[in-house]
Parts: sequence; structure tokens; C-alpha cells
Amino acid sequence: MTHTLQKLSITSPPGASISESRSPPYVLCDSESPLRKLTTHIENVSKASNERVPIFLDCEGRDLGQEGGKLGLVQLGVEKEVYLIDVIVYPESSATLKTILEDPKFVKIVWDGRSDYSELWFGHGIAFSTLLDLQLVRVYETCDGVATNYGKYIKLEGMGKTFESAPPAVLQDSGIVMSNFRQSLSPGSI
Repeated sequence: MTHTLQKLSITSPPGASISESRSPPYVLCDSESPLRKLTTHIENVSKASNERVPIFLDCEGRDLGQEGGKLGLVQLGVEKEVYLIDVIVYPESSATLKTILEDPKFVKIVWDGRSDYSELWFGHGIAFSTLLDLQLVRVYETCDGVATNYGKYIKLEGMGKTFESAPPAVLQDSGIVMSNFRQSLSPGSI
């Protein structure tokens, strides 16, 4: 089932919402049928390209990566589609996630994926293959690969802080960023 993300209005009565046409559709994978849509999409993307394919990944849950933590939702961005995999409602989805996330053809792109990786590895036996953490790319680019201004460590900034200092062209046209990023995914560059 494809849904549209909605923006809630604080001036509307409870239950009312305003649909945002700019919001991407998403597929809620909480049963076999929508998970099959994800699998088919992944297979088609894989067959269509001889190069590495980017998949954007984020995990949500309680105390991810910590003892007693619980994974609830895995978000995968594949091309222009967003899949929300509900691992609580449909725990059988773990096998599909394992297949996708361990496939070296897909570059899993995260922002500060430490907790996500820890939870998936220790909680579900899933080991990422071909991972790109954009937070570390940002650190490398801003520090030229060396620790500066902070002594013997490099300060990690959140995504919000990073975008506050981003050049206007980046904020206005994410297509430029993605086209440059795709060039960096060419074989042998990762």
C-alpha cells in the first residue's frame, strides 16, 4: 500500500491533516505483500545497473545499539521510493533486510549510522556491506582528513548543524549534490 506523508496542522481539529504534495510517497511494509514490492524493486534496480546502487538507510527504535534496545522501523530509500519496514509488526522482514543490507552492490548511505549498525548487527545478525556514512564524509571534507581545532579528536556535528552551514546552492538544489554523489559511486571509487 502506498501512502503519502502528511503535515499536521495545529489549527485543525484532531484527525484533520493537510496533504503535502511535495512529500514523497512511502510504502509501509508490515506484511508479505508490500515487502514483496520492495524485493521486486531491489531486484529490478540491481538488474538495471552494473554499478553500485545507493540505498538510503535509517533506523528508528528505542535505545538502538544499547543493551535492551529495540528496533522498530527501518527506512530504506530506493530511487524515488521510500519503504518503511515495520520489524515489530512483521518480524519476518528481517530476512529480506539481511539480504539487501549485506549485498555489496548496494551502497548503504547513512548519517551517523553507529547505533543503527550496532542494533542491526547485535540484535539481528545483519552486517552492512558497502556502507557510506555521510557524517564521516563531512568530517573528512571539513577537516581535510586531519583533526583540527579540537585537539586530538574530530567533533561530529548533527545533520541539522551541517545544513545550517551548507552553501545556498546545496540547500536550493539537492539534485546537484546527488549528481555529484552519483559520480563518486563509480566502480573503484568506494
